[in-house]
Amino acid sequence: MDLVEGMAAGYGPYCRLSRTGRLRVESGWDGAVHFYVPSKIANEIVGLRSGNLSLEWRIAAPEPADVSRFVEAAADDDFWKAVTAVARRVTLLCERWAYGAYGCRWFRITPDNAAEVAQAVRPRSLLCVVTDPDLRLEPALLDGDFTAFKDPLTSGELAYCAYPDGAADLAEVTDGGFSFMLKDSALVKWCAVVPDPDGVVRGQWEDFREM
Repeated sequence: MDLVEGMAAGYGPYCRLSRTGRLRVESGWDGAVHFYVPSKIANEIVGLRSGNLSLEWRIAAPEPADVSRFVEAAADDDFWKAVTAVARRVTLLCERWAYGAYGCRWFRITPDNAAEVAQAVRPRSLLCVVTDPDLRLEPALLDGDFTAFKDPLTSGELAYCAYPDGAADLAEVTDGGFSFMLKDSALVKWCAVVPDPDGVVRGQWEDFREM
């Protein structure tokens, strides 16, 4: 419900929520939220009206998801052992539960807090790990997608600001109190999906690594 409210309020995030045969919710890039429901359910709520809600009904089928490859790795015990093993170096972890600036949070991982973060991340989220990241403020990165962080990079959850469309100049970043920047393309190298409590990976995330 939090994700759907965020979509409807225009804050993002951009994601697809589905229950086979029951409901499918997608956020459109035009600000609309699309609900695909069976005709029986649609007939029951077709008269729904609200001063803060605008509904348009039509017969439609969801657009097929054009994804060539999904992330197959699971954020299991072996994944966290590997993360802990490298955490003495500077290690950042992005937990993403939906696309958009409001669909993620960041952590600085250390050997002391890796187990705590492993318990805190949400099932079906995508985890992206970056070790020894290049965090220099570089004008060359301003035209691409990047994330900025504040100094110091303390252990635990980090304050950040996402720049999905880049920035006009470095002053736009530094005036916000941020001292580091990381290009989004650095996140595709080491990714895994958090399994459900029964150990099954059900979250589907596109793998953006080159084939």
